[in-house]
Amino acid sequence: AVMLMRPPPAAVVGAPTVPEVKPVAVDVKPLAVVEPEPEGPGPDEAAPDPAVASHTPVKPLPVKPLGPLTTEVIGQVVARGTKEVSRCLDRHRAQLKDAQGSVVVRLTVDPLGPVSAAKVSTEGLAGTPLEECMIKEVKRFKFPRHTGQSMTFEVPFTYRPHQ
Repeated sequence: AVMLMRPPPAAVVGAPTVPEVKPVAVDVKPLAVVEPEPEGPGPDEAAPDPAVASHTPVKPLPVKPLGPLTTEVIGQVVARGTKEVSRCLDRHRAQLKDAQGSVVVRLTVDPLGPVSAAKVSTEGLAGTPLEECMIKEVKRFKFPRHTGQSMTFEVPFTYRPHQ
């Protein structure tokens, strides 16, 4: 098994300028609270206190607007998928020219969250089974929905010999 070091935060390549995020007007109506009709006090009960029995209006939860993908969120998603990518590095170790180093993958993530494009940008790996395996795995990454356009960034997957 290949020992992977946690990748450094992804570098955003050619990041689009993020337009100013304006609050979105959303018409949120609270659900009506239906309370049973009081049947009156039972034989062993006192009449309910009208101050306690009064209805408090339900306030809708604030709607959190979507924002751009941050390097922290990108790092979390990549960390969750690192195990599968390391299996590719293990399986195709013979295609790596050095005992340790990193393989850089360029990802494009659509605003809805899926990886729409992936390419190994490390020289000498184009068209190899290692590239095919890594692309297959990183395309399984699920990023959260975000505002703006698709984002393209590079992620280095670091490998080293087993200790």
